Amino acid sequence: MSIDDRSGFDRWSPGRAHDRWRGIMNVCLLANNYRTLLFEKIARGLEKNGTRVFWIASSRRWADTLIGIGTPADRILCLADFKDEWKQGRASDPADPSLTLLEAGGVGANEVIMMDRELRYQPYAKAYLAVIAREISRFLEAHDIRAAFGEQTWAFEVATALLCKALGRLYLAPFTVRVPADRFGFFIGHNNVELFEFRKPDRADREAAEGILEQLKGRSYRPYYFHINNKIQFFRRHWLGEIALQLSSKVSAGDETLPPFTRRAKWRLKRIVNTYRTRWQKPFERDLVVGERPFVLVTLHMQPESSIDVMAPRKADQLDNIRALSRVIPHGWEIYAKEHSNAIGFRPPQFYDELRQIPAVRLIDPYADTFQLMEASQLVLSPSGTVCFEAGLLGRKSATFAPMFFDPVMTPGTIDLPSLSRADFDRLMERNDTRGRIDPVSFLAWVQAQSFPGRAGDLRSDPATMAEGNIAALTDGFMTLLHALDAREQPNASVA
Repeated sequence: MSIDDRSGFDRWSPGRAHDRWRGIMNVCLLANNYRTLLFEKIARGLEKNGTRVFWIASSRRWADTLIGIGTPADRILCLADFKDEWKQGRASDPADPSLTLLEAGGVGANEVIMMDRELRYQPYAKAYLAVIAREISRFLEAHDIRAAFGEQTWAFEVATALLCKALGRLYLAPFTVRVPADRFGFFIGHNNVELFEFRKPDRADREAAEGILEQLKGRSYRPYYFHINNKIQFFRRHWLGEIALQLSSKVSAGDETLPPFTRRAKWRLKRIVNTYRTRWQKPFERDLVVGERPFVLVTLHMQPESSIDVMAPRKADQLDNIRALSRVIPHGWEIYAKEHSNAIGFRPPQFYDELRQIPAVRLIDPYADTFQLMEASQLVLSPSGTVCFEAGLLGRKSATFAPMFFDPVMTPGTIDLPSLSRADFDRLMERNDTRGRIDPVSFLAWVQAQSFPGRAGDLRSDPATMAEGNIAALTDGFMTLLHALDAREQPNASVA
């Protein structure tokens, strides 16, 4: 993507040419667990400004929550209401028009199932996807939804994104632009490849970019979400309420984003056991002397997590990624595999045993200084991690395994490890760092121009998102986007 390409809007075309604009815009918000409460606050602001808001909810729990707050029931599509149909588990018709339409959005139905950390375990997964695709597409068309907003985690969200694309509508995910972390942009579709573009950067954007880059160079920059999540919590008080709700109420029935109680309990117990076993076995190198030999830094993703399962689904096996790299690095080189500090307990000790058995791999302590490792490495790799964005901004070679919006600032950018030969690796390392890259300040200025202040999280993981000032900032960003959509449909309109 070129930062001079206004591709964010120009490829969008409305689903109903005869009904493009009637003075009121219809949008849809996706109710996903506790983020529903944040979206509901934003919806109030949108309604006050003349936008008609509809909802797609994964469960009766969140549909009833919205109705209790004052949302009209006829504005809500509750997918769980169709649970009896998909739980019959009937085989999906190969010619099913709903799945054919979904796949017209660019991703196969089977891959959507494999992306979803819960649905992949269900025998009725294909039936579920066919039913919700049918109902979501009907809902989008019946209410002439011009833009839908949601996350990029669950199958119903990915399906909505694909159906919007197939129907000529927009699906937008409000998400941090990572650098800086306290600004968010609207990402088009089900991944972080394309950031919706509003305008050209100006002098103020460039000045802000210069300040951000100086913070990054001075190591005084850290994303807020790293500190929020950088602690192990074996127990959270809201779990008790969720357990009681799941066991005693029907409102969670049919919610395919919610693991069964027994599997959830086993998983949480297993995480506690894994954490203590990992602490006892101490698999990580702590007294590391950096740079004795040339090395490639590979940062691991926490998993399950949408950043790898959805954004890099074909590179989701992190052991296979490192095996592929081991096959092509030169003799004498090493691979520093650095665990994510948020992932302690998510993986059993056997995972680390397998990692250490891969030739040339050294398993690095998750609390080691990533900036020190980045600066000493020959190449920084990750499925889709922010560390590659930061490395590119600092002039270091970096690449992700899946396309990302920050590709223009990386060298070499996106690589396909399984297809990489030894000769390919040598050529990759011989490339000049500046070839094909966009100047870091120019790229950060462009990101600044397409983003807004605000933290688009949820109440449980980041309570600050529910602060009045943050909600006002997020609502302003949404309104700016909707104004841009409307203005660009009007002849001779300006969206500056």
